[in-house]
Amino acid sequence: MKKVIGILILIAISVSINAQEENISFQSDNLTLNGTLSIPEIGNSPYPIAILVHGSGPNDRNQTITLSDGNSLCLYPNLFNQTIRNFEDISDHLSDNGIAVLRYDKRTFTHGQTLIESEILVSDFIIDIESAIEYCETKSELDLNNIFLIGHSQGSSLIPIAATNSESIKGLISLAGPTTPIDSLLPEQIRHLYVECANDPNTGDNIANQFYTQFEQIRNGTFPLDEQITITIPGNPNPIPQGYGSFWSNWIDISDDVIQNYSDSNLKSLIIQGDNDLNVPVNDANDFEGISNSVIKIYPGINHFLTTADDNKVNDEILNNITSWINSCLTTSIEIVEEPERFKIYRLGSEVIIEGKDKCEDCVVEIYQIDGKLLKSKTMNTNKLSIELPIENYLKVFIVKNKQSVESKLIR
Repeated sequence: MKKVIGILILIAISVSINAQEENISFQSDNLTLNGTLSIPEIGNSPYPIAILVHGSGPNDRNQTITLSDGNSLCLYPNLFNQTIRNFEDISDHLSDNGIAVLRYDKRTFTHGQTLIESEILVSDFIIDIESAIEYCETKSELDLNNIFLIGHSQGSSLIPIAATNSESIKGLISLAGPTTPIDSLLPEQIRHLYVECANDPNTGDNIANQFYTQFEQIRNGTFPLDEQITITIPGNPNPIPQGYGSFWSNWIDISDDVIQNYSDSNLKSLIIQGDNDLNVPVNDANDFEGISNSVIKIYPGINHFLTTADDNKVNDEILNNITSWINSCLTTSIEIVEEPERFKIYRLGSEVIIEGKDKCEDCVVEIYQIDGKLLKSKTMNTNKLSIELPIENYLKVFIVKNKQSVESKLIR
């Protein structure tokens, strides 16, 4: 037996093959979190795995949002009354391209009615990420050398902390992730909303300043952490609670250190930002430029949900770039056992040759270009098959039986 340590650059093949989706549960603190584990039906186990981490709010595993309120009509008129499930879009694309995905319901989605609001912290969500990582480490079909964390918005700020606390993470992907501290980001979002959708800059300034004042008190330690910050809207004397001081203090601390946390993780990072994001300034992406091993991609016409102004699906270019970047990061140690291969797959002139040790009943040979285009599909009725294919570029050859890949090889 001989052992070879190498780097595999796996090429994503864009083939529409449904993944095996399993409803799963795992423990985090004393809570049970529910989710979906998507295992690809392309390629071979163990699979690289991406864990999706939500933005702010009580999000489900698909990060479902229906744009049906008045603000959505103002800000996203062509998407009004449409439902966005951007985590489902990302999961489907990755698993169709050989990357497993875990997405889960946020603790505030499942347990929001029973959690004690005054005790909820943003760092609780980091514990949930770490629990999701630990769950993945129990699954034999997942490659524990290639675990990736993908965080959207608030989740982007949390994933480098969870990664630093784990030795299993291979890379980080930030989707519409802010670097502006939350105590500045939120008031400016409110101000912008009143200007754009109510044509009322005075009210926008009034409410933004209320947030600024109380956030400053949290920073200087004069705001009671066991009390809620509140705002009043002109014309309405009733204060509206906006969350406990302890929650905001914790979030402010985390948001202050986003860049430092990414740097401390010492991991490759992909930073994705749209220039039509109304929640996070596009220039926040540029703050990542000083981090080694980071790739920054800014997409024209893309909003905070990772879609265009008139399509509720995540932009295809973003999906393809996430997949390609993950594949470019994959490394593994391979243990090669000196025993006869089940199939030999090679080129001879203009022919692709497949030789089986034994006859493979009901096997189908599928040959794809690197861009995912199917070139040939042929049933293999004997233990040797020759397919005429005078193409000089790399090809991906799959031998499939009962819709399961039993062998695959990249050839040129």
